[in-house]
Amino acid sequence: IMRHEDKLILSATTITAFLTPFMGSSINLAIPEIGAEFSGSVVLLSWIVSAYLLTSALFIVPIGRYADMRGRWRIFECGSLFFALSAFICMLAPSIQILILGRIIQGIAGAMIYATSIAIIAVHIQREHRGYALGINVACVYLGTTLGPFLGGTLTECFGWRSIFLFTIIIATIALINTLHVAKGIREEKGTEKYDTCGAIIYAAMILAAMLAVSTESRASIPLFIAAAILFAVFYVYELRHDNPVFQIRLFKGNKRFTYANLAALINYSSTFAIGFFFSIYLQTVRGFDPMISGMLLISQPLFQMIFSVYVGKLSDRYDSGMLAAFGMGLITVSLSTFIFITADTPIWMPMIALCFTGIGYGCFSAPNTHTVMDSVDDTSSGVASGVLSTMRVSGMMISMALASLVFSIGVGSAVLADADRGALVSSINLGFTLFLFLGIIGTCASLAAYKSRKRV
Repeated sequence: IMRHEDKLILSATTITAFLTPFMGSSINLAIPEIGAEFSGSVVLLSWIVSAYLLTSALFIVPIGRYADMRGRWRIFECGSLFFALSAFICMLAPSIQILILGRIIQGIAGAMIYATSIAIIAVHIQREHRGYALGINVACVYLGTTLGPFLGGTLTECFGWRSIFLFTIIIATIALINTLHVAKGIREEKGTEKYDTCGAIIYAAMILAAMLAVSTESRASIPLFIAAAILFAVFYVYELRHDNPVFQIRLFKGNKRFTYANLAALINYSSTFAIGFFFSIYLQTVRGFDPMISGMLLISQPLFQMIFSVYVGKLSDRYDSGMLAAFGMGLITVSLSTFIFITADTPIWMPMIALCFTGIGYGCFSAPNTHTVMDSVDDTSSGVASGVLSTMRVSGMMISMALASLVFSIGVGSAVLADADRGALVSSINLGFTLFLFLGIIGTCASLAAYKSRKRV
């Protein structure tokens, strides 16, 4: 029987496990209505999503390392608090700029939660119940992803886009109260080693330069790419020489399976995360569906993803996880190839079926690829490996949204979403899916390379 303390810890981490992906998937359905209220351009509206992802990508590694050294639970508490406060700012935002500011704060809060929740379960819950707790946690992540489009669309249609943030405030407040209650019984040992502040700054600057370079079509992208490359070289050399690095680069050296599986995760999220953003604009602005109907249509992908993740996750214990992940990535790539041909008159059932297969492919990829990453290192490196994989996920999400922003910048420029030419919007979406298809092919190759590389360190 699980201890009472373990149940409290599980409940606190489970609520936030639902909340963060719910926020990410539900906000897409509100983008057209937010654009109508604030007369925002498509590019500016994309930053409502991108701002959250960018700050999460910037801070997840530095915060994760700091939490490992100084205590995870206090960081988790702060994450829950700031998530609720940032949702309050977003709900009352009088302009799109303030809304984006709230999302930036929410991204930092999300990084605090991402970087600590799984580690808290692994450290504080008894070993005999740890697998069960992790399973519940993952199930709630998928539940948040699955319900996000439907609830986001329904709330937006019935009560307006601000109601999504009100719902988030209520859930985040419950999580915070639960977290503060649990904190009374938590005891954590704090490390004495020196924090790699310089490495954290270099890392954040590198990620910022890289993401801004991808998301801009101006000449500024070239010096940003150069700056990102230089910072990467400096970061690589510096971290290898540091006794307590903020990012364990050594795991990539000589471990091809780990490297290729993480690369596949990065590309997977890069090629799939913005699908919801694209289809929210396509269904509501191009096709004229209301947010509720759009949410019901978009629920198919995460629903199939949730169903197949559970089943295929069990298969990865019996069959080679790299093979299953490669199959999933290949199926996603095939689905992406159908999206590049959608028009304003395409029968709606065609992209919806493709979304179902995307969800199946995603479900076949996610759990096995995670299994591949964790199985490619020994137990002493499992915590670091989990952090690296989380970084790949968040960075991939940011790249996906950066590419979405780029194609809309090229296709419709600074035009307000409500006034944008429908043909230009569809052409931009087609271009975006073409880029995603190219990434999907590379991701499939990376998954196959991980399958063929079985060395463990």
